[in-house]
Amino acid sequence: MMDTTDTGLLRKATLQEVSLAAGVSTATVSRYLNDRSSVSEKTQVRVQAAIDRLGYVSNALARALASRRSMTMGVMVPSLTSTVAARTLDAFRSRLYSSSYGVLLSSYAADRDGAVEATRRLLEREVDGLLLIGGETHPEMVELVKRQAKPFVVTWMPSGGEGPPFISYDHCAAMELVADHLLSLGHRRFGFVVGNTVRNPRFAERLLAVRARIEASGGILDQEHVAETPTNWIEGRRAVRTLLGAPGPRPTAIIAVNDILAAATVLECQSQGISVPGEISVTGSGNSDLAESLIPSLTTLTTPKTEIGRTAADYLLARVDGKPAEANITIAVGLEVRGSSGPPPAGS
Repeated sequence: MMDTTDTGLLRKATLQEVSLAAGVSTATVSRYLNDRSSVSEKTQVRVQAAIDRLGYVSNALARALASRRSMTMGVMVPSLTSTVAARTLDAFRSRLYSSSYGVLLSSYAADRDGAVEATRRLLEREVDGLLLIGGETHPEMVELVKRQAKPFVVTWMPSGGEGPPFISYDHCAAMELVADHLLSLGHRRFGFVVGNTVRNPRFAERLLAVRARIEASGGILDQEHVAETPTNWIEGRRAVRTLLGAPGPRPTAIIAVNDILAAATVLECQSQGISVPGEISVTGSGNSDLAESLIPSLTTLTTPKTEIGRTAADYLLARVDGKPAEANITIAVGLEVRGSSGPPPAGS
């Protein structure tokens, strides 16, 4: 029978009871709670089994007061619906969990004031470090974090120069990889489907890179065939509809900045009776589950979502411990060639 208090509530298990159940000292249990990697794997299993059996929950506030750390990392993400952010966050959380850290997550509005206020509220929780996910990070957010003298890192957006520390991939090289694939198949007329290039510098950088590569190779990317749109299905399809109806010869290849917009492009082409890839090749970015399940399956960039999350966690853990850590890391991308890309139609 479980112990109860005088009020009939279950009594909380204690650290001493966990140590007795696990057959280890209270000091060993404390070390496990503060840093799992500080004890052997065999001991980790025994202590965790005792914790699970007793339903033990440690007092994080007491540990924070003693260590002067909250044992929590904050995360700012522009959207909770992004699969890219979700995979990065999952890898980040998993790596932190193994070091007994938790994660406090907040999303922020597109407008500057809302984003800064969301960042301030997260910092008020006294997180030990901060991860800023995405290319829509406002400079004022970064400046606010800097003033708190807390370790932080930005992902998915290389800043370079005197900008904030980042862990990302080379967006220009990624676009060149896609363009080279399509150019090698014989395509010369291109379309491009992109998100808001004003609010998201990452999208602007991709547009410049892909246009430069195409034009340097003798290809054409007319402004009429650049569709700038919110990155969702409905507005994405509407933008592609406009692109396909633009005057002049139709593109034989359309590059989208993510898999959602690429899928919207495929669906809009199919709704108009345009064969993919027979008449128009389509590529995406992100290698999401959607990319493989689409018919035809999507040729797409394999972006290093998991690696970015793990590397960001390692960076923040080292910085919180006062250890040197390398930031401004660029991780390589790949291209998964599938059924949505092929040679242009004969005579195009």
